Order: sequence, then C-alpha cells, then structure tokens
Amino acid sequence: MTPFLTIVTRCCRRPLLLTNNVFSVLGQNDRDLEQIFVVDKHKRGVYWANRNLAEQVHRIAGEWVYILDDDCRLTSPGFVTLLKDAARQEPDVIMVKSSRPQIAPHTLPKADVWGHADRFRAACCNCLCYAVRADLWREHISAFGRAAGGDWGFLEKLLYHNVKFAWADKVVAQTQQLGRGKLFEDCGKSWFADFVNSFGVELLNASDDWRLQLYRWGTLPRKYRRSFEEPEKHKEPAPRRLQQIKEKNRRALRKAEAKLKIALEKPIKIYPKRAPTEPVEKGHALLSRGGRGG
Repeated sequence: MTPFLTIVTRCCRRPLLLTNNVFSVLGQNDRDLEQIFVVDKHKRGVYWANRNLAEQVHRIAGEWVYILDDDCRLTSPGFVTLLKDAARQEPDVIMVKSSRPQIAPHTLPKADVWGHADRFRAACCNCLCYAVRADLWREHISAFGRAAGGDWGFLEKLLYHNVKFAWADKVVAQTQQLGRGKLFEDCGKSWFADFVNSFGVELLNASDDWRLQLYRWGTLPRKYRRSFEEPEKHKEPAPRRLQQIKEKNRRALRKAEAKLKIALEKPIKIYPKRAPTEPVEKGHALLSRGGRGG
C-alpha cells in the first residue's frame, strides 16, 4: 500500500507545538498520507535541518511530498482532498496558501505573484506554500541545503527546470510561532521518546524511521483510533465542570466583597496626642525634695 502524500516534519524540542501539528494531520478528512519525522535532538540548527532533507529521500513513500515543520500546523481538514483534485491536472508542483499571523503579509504567497510563477522571488513564499511530486523532490531537494532561505532555493531550482504548476487558492496551513527554529520549549532530553509513547506503536512505526502511517488507519483496531477521532474534545472542561468552576469563583468573589465591606464599616479609633513633657534638671529635683541648698 502506497500513500498519496508524504508529510515531512522536522522537529527539535517543541513537543507541545508538535502535538498540535500531529493532531492537525490526524484531523484530515482523507487520511491517504504518511508523516515522517526528522528529529534534531541536539539543537544543531536550521542549516542542519535544511541540509538533512536530502538524506531523507529514501524514506519518501508517497506520490507527493509536503513539508510541515513542528512549529506549523494544517488548518484545512480537506488539504489532502484539495491536492488530489489539483493533481488531476498532472502538474509537477501544486501551489497552496499559508498564513502567518505574527507578521505581514499574513498570507503567502504574496498577492502580486499568485498565479504567476515567472514573478517568483526570494521571500515571496515559504515551504508551506507548495507540494512537490516525489520524483522531482528526490532529484532536486539538495537545493534546500542552505544556511537560510532553503525553501526559496528549492523552488528556484524547480523554476529553472520549467516545471508545471497547479494553483489551489486556499489557505491550508499556519505558522504557530515565528522563531526561525531558534525557540524551544522547556522539556527533558527524552521529549521525543515521551511523544512517541503517547501515540503507541500501533499508529507510529518507531522501529525503523519514525513514521506515522495514517494510510493504515482503517486497518487499526477501534480502541487505538478512538482517542484521535475528536482531539478537540479534551481541551475544555465539560459544561457541568465549567459551571462548577464559575460558581466557585463567584463564591470567592462574594466572600472577598463581604470582608471588604466589614473593613470599611468598622470605626476607626483616633487616639489624642500626648502633651510633650519637659525634662527636669537634677538640681531642681533635689531642691523640691528638701535637700540642702547652696
């Protein structure tokens, strides 16, 4: 069985963002895909991550390849379906749109280049904006191996070979944080092992190359799929529990207001100032007691 899409996820000490990433993949309506993880356990940086993509070509099993790093997530549940519809045009590259709420322009590719591959330039899009046919990926992904701007270097290489584009006008992914791979979460050295154990070996094939095999979803027992069917349901308390929390907060507020009211109504005691006493000289004290005079 061969999946339609391979999602490549580079990750480094960001387990919470990675969890959001994986749940966004699990939320796809069409699970004809796999997700492979390229793990940097030693913070070797962006250059290592970009250069290491060329060493992952033997792991690509899908017909199309898409990069979704751990600090990004899918926002469209119909992403795979959208790619399948665009693939009917037999293109080499499928362009989509991504969002980055942190800085402007918030949507990529930029409006002036959308639909015009001849206008592409550096920084006009990022790796969330295109899916590439697997054979072209294997042939040209080495162009991604730059210290910066690897996504543009790869796309520039494809443009040089006059590839055919298809344009799917929909925002499908989002950048969760804009840290250029330099922002990390506070986690232990075993963060990725803990992440893997939370999913189970039935869904994540960790024996050889860390591969999330969603195209095998239908073959998994129901008990392994149940916890991933509705990942959003555990994020907020149940309505009854939420009501209990609100009532507890209201009681605490009423109690604090009552204490404040009592404190304001309590009379304030004002003590009169004592008159200052004048010091008595020793000689005067002796005379007043009948002592001998001079």
